[in-house]
Amino acid sequence: MPRRLFRLVTLLLSCWLMISLAACAGGPRFETLDVRVDSEEPIDTDDDAELRINLIDDTENERRVIAENRMERLGDPPYTATLRYDASAIDSDSRYVLRAELRQDGRLTHAEDEPVPVWDGGDDQLPTIKLVPLPRDSDGGN
Repeated sequence: MPRRLFRLVTLLLSCWLMISLAACAGGPRFETLDVRVDSEEPIDTDDDAELRINLIDDTENERRVIAENRMERLGDPPYTATLRYDASAIDSDSRYVLRAELRQDGRLTHAEDEPVPVWDGGDDQLPTIKLVPLPRDSDGGN
């Protein structure tokens, strides 16, 4: 009888292990996208400045954020960031762009001049987002 119990426990543990491993195999497959953010003019950042960089699915009116990176203690541009995203969220028929904004004292002070397209069959160099200053009284709609 103890031998049967041992075999049953071994079988149950083996099944549990196989199910656990199968569940792990179905998880997200993360990839990275390196990005550069620059400005033609010097940026004097405060201690609380925060730079947000987004990878966005810009297909039609969808505008879904695929990845985001937030940076603090910025120093002088250019800034380099890595966006980590789930590769299964990328559809070859969709349009993807990079956007960036710089906030200081909770106020939007800089944003990208134009969204930067990625994976559009163009240049394979490091995508570069150009920040431009916004009016100091801008609150970004907040």
